[in-house]
Formats: sequence, C-alpha cells, structure tokens
Amino acid sequence: MAANLKLRSQETSRRRFSHDASCSHCNIPFPDLPTSMRYGVIAFTSIACYLNTLEYDLVHDDVFAIKDNTDIRSENPLFNILSNDFWGRPMSSNRSHKSYRPLCTLTFRMNYAIHGLNPFGYHAVNVVLHGVVCLLYMFMCETVAFKSNVLAFLAGLLFASHPVHTEAVSRIK
Repeated sequence: MAANLKLRSQETSRRRFSHDASCSHCNIPFPDLPTSMRYGVIAFTSIACYLNTLEYDLVHDDVFAIKDNTDIRSENPLFNILSNDFWGRPMSSNRSHKSYRPLCTLTFRMNYAIHGLNPFGYHAVNVVLHGVVCLLYMFMCETVAFKSNVLAFLAGLLFASHPVHTEAVSRIK
C-alpha cells in the first residue's frame, strides 16, 4: 500500500512538471510552460543579451560598408546593389573584394533611408533579427530535432545567449 502511494505520488509529480515523455527519463523536474511563455522567454533573452549594443558606434568594416558605401544612398540606382560588391565597388573592378551580398546591402539601404548614418538603427535591426532567428531555431528544435519541448526550450536558451553570436549581432556587417 505504501509503495503504491509512493508510485502514484511520483507519477503525479511527473505529470505536473512536464507533459513530455522524454523528460521523465532524465528525472529533471521542469515546469510545463505554455508555448507563448517559452517563446516569450527566448525572445526576451535574445534581445536582453544585446541591448547594450544599441549605443555602439560603427566600427572596423562597418565604416567602409556603410559610411563609405554609396550603394546604400538613394541617389544611386537600386540596380547598383546587384552589380556591385558588398563595399560598393563594381564586381569587375580589380579593387573589388568580390564579396557579393545584395540582400545585406539592400537592408543597409533601407536602414539608411530610415536612420541615415545613425548606428542605433543598424544595431536595432541586428538585435531584432537575432531575436527572430532564435525563435525560428527553437521552433525548428520543437518540430524537427527534439521530441521534448523542454529540450527545445533549453537549446533555444543556449542558442539565444551563447557568446559565439556576439560579433554577428553587435557588429553591423
């Protein structure tokens, strides 16, 4: 009788903490958070980690890719984005770096139209894009990689806060 009550108590606590069958194997009690709460925590974490970058200035290659790049200005034809490299030089030129990133240059052009050369806008777009990528990563983990929402959530948290993303988010290019 006592063993039966103990077993029933363990099953109840497992159900209360997680609906994932795979989580019961690792014996880590983790509360069953609603989907919106999990995604909200990931979004908050991904953005909070890089809020301090909003006040940064343009550094290193950002100066050449934004301040010195005439392709991002509205005076130049939009078609130049397709025929020039990332730095605004013709791809056929010997001085061209041959780094062809027209979508990135187009986002710089949109940023320039809204914020001019103010670095805040460029950094804000990077932080928001990082948040979106983190949400997509967690979604993919939930639907494809893991059978457990808990593991997907933990993977999303690790992805959102991992320092390997620092250069990609805090620098503009």
